[in-house]
Amino acid sequence: MIKQLIISILLLISYSAKADFVDIAILKVNGVLVRKLTNNYSGTYFVNIKRFKVGDTLSIQVRTDHGAEENAYITITNLENNHKFVLDEKNQFIISNELLQKRHLLSVTFVREYPEEMEIVWDICTITPNDQIEKVYTSINELRDLLLAVSNKNPDFTASILTDSITTNYRLKSAKKERDNKVLQDTLSYSIIKIRDFMILNQLEKSFIQKIDAIDYVKLHDFTSNMYGSIATGDEGINTFRFSIGDHDYRLEFHFKYITNKYVLEKIFYNRN
Repeated sequence: MIKQLIISILLLISYSAKADFVDIAILKVNGVLVRKLTNNYSGTYFVNIKRFKVGDTLSIQVRTDHGAEENAYITITNLENNHKFVLDEKNQFIISNELLQKRHLLSVTFVREYPEEMEIVWDICTITPNDQIEKVYTSINELRDLLLAVSNKNPDFTASILTDSITTNYRLKSAKKERDNKVLQDTLSYSIIKIRDFMILNQLEKSFIQKIDAIDYVKLHDFTSNMYGSIATGDEGINTFRFSIGDHDYRLEFHFKYITNKYVLEKIFYNRN
């Protein structure tokens, strides 16, 4: 009995842990990748499918490293009236006008019996009709290209995410190939002319960021280098968001704000964990 109880506790911990990056949800519409999400974020993932139409097929595939998807079911809940719909065994849903216009919660429930039935729920994402969400991912990919251009000493580094000034709290050491080449200092604002001084990546960061695609959260976790990335919305919802890269020792944060129909890069902060 004690052994069975221990097994149950360990299973519960393995399902609820957010740092193992093993639970993956792949969302596609008509076979086209919309988002690939990982169960490692305590906030809310937002997904927008407004570009698709009524009658298209939304499919959700869940993968784990412990086989829990073999005995699981996926639920779509209308957050305005709390109406729930359980997907069939193919985990497909014909897109309705309601799904395109109202906010819905997409969840997966894993069912296990060790020794008695227990259910573990992962709220995968919120489907919400807001085209601004797509601009988050476009801005991150534009930042990726900008960082690579600057690090490759490309003189023509321009991007719509840049403004007249940037706020930072660090400076770079002269040896830019070092793993940790940043020195904390007072938070100051600098003109766009000086932005290159804060956007040069070291070699490990450069190797990591050139692989990422913002719609694929799985690519934000590079087990070979222990680097990881994250996207987090701010207290104002998606009017602000933060894209971070780093490892267990530090984070390099890029803070964006939504201004006049686009996201602009306001701050680059360096933090030690």
